[in-house]
Order: sequence, then structure tokens, then C-alpha cells
Amino acid sequence: MIRIFIITLLVLVSASQAEIAEKLVSQYKAGKYRSVCNKGMSAYYSGKRDEHLLALTGMACAKIDSINILGSLQRHLVNSPAMRNSATYFSTLLLQKRLIYQFMLDDINITNLQLPKNEHILSTVFEHLSLGDFKRLGGETKMIKITEGEKIIFLSISDDKPVRVLVDEYKGASLLQRHWYQ
Repeated sequence: MIRIFIITLLVLVSASQAEIAEKLVSQYKAGKYRSVCNKGMSAYYSGKRDEHLLALTGMACAKIDSINILGSLQRHLVNSPAMRNSATYFSTLLLQKRLIYQFMLDDINITNLQLPKNEHILSTVFEHLSLGDFKRLGGETKMIKITEGEKIIFLSISDDKPVRVLVDEYKGASLLQRHWYQ
């Protein structure tokens, strides 16, 4: 009797995880990244550690700039080259975010530092900063201008506490997107 109960419970848990994963994949494909990040992290905190679910959650969180979460997820991505690649992507974003933050607040030198390049805005900004391919605007202001093709990216520091680094992407005079990192 107990054996049947345990087998039934395992099947239900597996079916439940498959259902969660299916919903998250569908939402991810629909561009509902915030929902995928939130639901995936809820599943993670409730003990679900399926690598594919964690990788999908991390990708969604990266798309909405929830970078700090990636540290928790990346350490569980170890069982295949694809999962280790995802872990490296998450770790790279975390390091780029931290180095950009220190560059803006503490004036650390990141010239000639090389990290893997990817499509995230943090990677683009980091690449330009490490190559010295940017322009400082103003005297005392912490404002930096980066030109990336048709886009112009402005980096600045917020006035609030704790201080945030603001990354504004423009195309012409139109603000495309504002990112902020702490």
C-alpha cells in the first residue's frame, strides 16, 4: 500500500513539474519573461531543481534585468555542456554588472579586461568600457556616452540610495529602454 502511494506521488510530482515546465516554455515563447522569471524562481525556492527549468528561468530573468537571481541558478547547471554554457552566461552577466557598477562608482580600471561577449546590454556596455570606446560627458557628472551602431547608450548614476547605475538606450532622440543595476 505504501509502495503504491509513493509511486503515485512520484508520478504526480513528475507530471506537475512537466506541467510547470510546459507553461513556462509557452510563456517564454510569448515573451512573458517577467512571469517566467517569477514563476520559475517560485518553483526554485520550493525545491524544484530541474536544470532545463532553471536555465529557462535564468534566461527570462536576464531578459528583464533580474541579474542578481542568476547567481543562485547558475550553480545548479552542471550536468551537460549546454547547462554549463548557461551557467557561464549567467556568471558573466553577474561579473559584468558588478564591474560596470564599480567602474561608475569607484573609478576602477577595467581597461583590457576580457569576458565572453553576448547579446545582453551589459555585455555591450562592458565591451565598450574595457576597450576605452566611450566618451565622458560633463566635468563632475558621472555620465558616459557609448555609440553602438545606430544606438546611443548613456550611463549615469542615480541620486537615490542605494545608488544605481542607469543604462539608457536611445535610437535618435527616442528612448528605447532604461535598465538599472545595483
